[in-house]
Amino acid sequence: MVSATHDRETVTEWLKCLKDLIIAKDPSIWPPFKNVVTDFSWAFMHGISKAWNGKETIFEYLDMCHRILTGRETLSSSTVVITSCTNHYVKNILNHVKRYYPDDEKTAFYIARCVGLVF
Repeated sequence: MVSATHDRETVTEWLKCLKDLIIAKDPSIWPPFKNVVTDFSWAFMHGISKAWNGKETIFEYLDMCHRILTGRETLSSSTVVITSCTNHYVKNILNHVKRYYPDDEKTAFYIARCVGLVF
């Protein structure tokens, strides 16, 4: 996206325009992908939720995910799944570990390796 503004409204509008462009060419190909991987940008996650999944907020999207995971709802073929980038997630965890154990390299190293095993 080429813009100096990266707030939720701008991102949502840009994503709506992209969806409209794709649908105008061939409505049968929407969505052209089933999954979007993003960092922890709330603007982007909210934008995808609203523009592509018809949810007003990421929280509404998360409620839908919970209903799907608990078997109360099925995943629609038009839903674009939002996935958080694992590398960004691990980086955030490691930054917290370094902050909580600034003088204890052995503990920080051990926790970092444990986190690495999970991912």
